[in-house]
Formats: sequence, C-alpha cells, structure tokens
Amino acid sequence: MVAYFAGISRWGWWGCSLIVPVYYGVLSLIYSFSQDYIIQDDGRLHIVWLQNYSDSQLFPHDALTRNE
Repeated sequence: MVAYFAGISRWGWWGCSLIVPVYYGVLSLIYSFSQDYIIQDDGRLHIVWLQNYSDSQLFPHDALTRNE
C-alpha cells in the first residue's frame, strides 16, 4: 500500500489537501442553505441576547441575558 502512494508527487498531495476541505466545505454550505429553519448554534444565543435589549422582561430569569 505504501508503494501505491509513493508515486504521488508533492503537488498531488498539495492539491489533495486543498480539494478535500473545499469539498466538505461546499457540502456543509449546501446542507446549511437547503432548509429554511437551519441556524448555527451560536446564532441562537446571540438572538436571545439581543432580544433582551428590545424587551428586558422577555427572559427575566435567564442567566445569559441578565444586565448586571
């Protein structure tokens, strides 16, 4: 098996190291934009935190949104 990979040049490995992350990055973008109600986990936290500025009584006992 090692002899099989020995024939790949340095540029081949370099190209492979670029193609693989781009491929999976494109797959994740396709998945994330495929449905209307998919949101990143951090996005939910920031939306809740920003809603506290418009209505301070919206989340009265939430430790993450207290303004102290």
